[in-house]
Amino acid sequence: MESSYLSLVTFCDQFTDLILLVGVVLKIFYGRHEDGIFITSQGHKARQRNLVDIMTDLLCLTSFPERIVPNTYIPRLARTLVVIKLPAVLDLLGQTLLEEYKMNYVGVFRMTWWTFYTSHLVGLSWLKCSHQSGFGSSPWVAPHELMEASIRHQYAHALFWGFDNLSSNGSAEPSHEFEVWFQLLVSFLGTLIFAQVVAELQNLLAFQRSNREVMQEKRGAMLRTLNEHKVPSDIQMRVKGLLDLLAQSQEDRMKIDKEMEVKETLDSFPDDLRDTLITYFNAGFISKMPFFNNLNDEVITRLWKVMRPQVNEPGSTIIQEGQKGNEMYFLLSGTVTVSRGQTIVGQLDRGSYFGELAIVFPETTRTATIQAKMYCALSKLNKLDFDRVMVDYPDYEGRIIAQAVTQFQKVYTLNLPHLPGHHIPAEEMTLVLGALRQMPIFQEAMSSVLDGGSDVSWPLSVPAP
Repeated sequence: MESSYLSLVTFCDQFTDLILLVGVVLKIFYGRHEDGIFITSQGHKARQRNLVDIMTDLLCLTSFPERIVPNTYIPRLARTLVVIKLPAVLDLLGQTLLEEYKMNYVGVFRMTWWTFYTSHLVGLSWLKCSHQSGFGSSPWVAPHELMEASIRHQYAHALFWGFDNLSSNGSAEPSHEFEVWFQLLVSFLGTLIFAQVVAELQNLLAFQRSNREVMQEKRGAMLRTLNEHKVPSDIQMRVKGLLDLLAQSQEDRMKIDKEMEVKETLDSFPDDLRDTLITYFNAGFISKMPFFNNLNDEVITRLWKVMRPQVNEPGSTIIQEGQKGNEMYFLLSGTVTVSRGQTIVGQLDRGSYFGELAIVFPETTRTATIQAKMYCALSKLNKLDFDRVMVDYPDYEGRIIAQAVTQFQKVYTLNLPHLPGHHIPAEEMTLVLGALRQMPIFQEAMSSVLDGGSDVSWPLSVPAP
């Protein structure tokens, strides 16, 4: 029976070693911040240094007793102290999340951890008592069958017993005096822990409520200002609707604010560093497009620098079907819906793009309506800025135009009521041919098509440049 208990202790040692591994991962993660890989505020760095110090102290506390005193119980005690110290680490993480990301959930997680670990200690203590002589006849201790079971089975029952007695009076009445005092101590610990859990939940609800109150105060101040300046009622209704949407989608709005702040922050950096970061941050958005997938980093950087940030509220229209446009969009955050007529045919998420034909064939009509489903952060690239960049890269521009012609055919063939063998509108064909005539790379290869003017049958047959 004693060997079974020692096996259980070994199992628990491995369990706490796993928790220490989590601590090592935290130390490595925050150490990367400390090395300067991420740019943070000075206050944030100070908190990270505190966290690194705590984790270093805890790891040292775990290792030094084995070198000083060859007693297996001392390292075990040190591991226990490390596990008890982990809530302090969570406190620091909670401060960071609260101040940097407006999250207040770490307190609940911390108390959940305390509940679990206290159940762990209480259950093992109960199992230890069950292994001792003098308790065998009491119904309060573990039954003999459990003592002969596997280590995993014993630990599961011990953990359940600990949680059950922390949250209630347990399933069996204590009979010996020691059992009574032990049960009283467990009940007292359970009262403290669950009272703290309730307090943490109340704090979380209060935090959420305070955010709503702040939004309500801002809403009231805005409405009073509108009334004082006698703003027309129709405009006031639009403002009220926007404020309501802001209150309902505050988290989405905060994410977008961070997306938009990045570009503003980059403007204050030295040119070489800003261009390097822009390339790394945004190469994925542009290079994934068929039009731009062969561009080098220099072209991608220049295109991104001329893009303009834009934020759309839920329900707002970004592109209207049938209207003409000269811009394309990159979706940095949020989700948009794609519709034709009154039918929604799909949606696009972060990292998508749309309206790309407009920067190659200006004044072409939009083939679908794009609306924001939530708060969306976008980068807009217009035809004029695109031309200013691509004038220095004629080879790349030729490749993009070739891709655009192929895409133009697909759009009309698949999405509009112009089937192969039919004629597309003369105005649309004139715009396409006018754009192609400006590209020397197409003049010889497409001479027969160009000579056909707007009477060319659809789809166009465009040889590769």
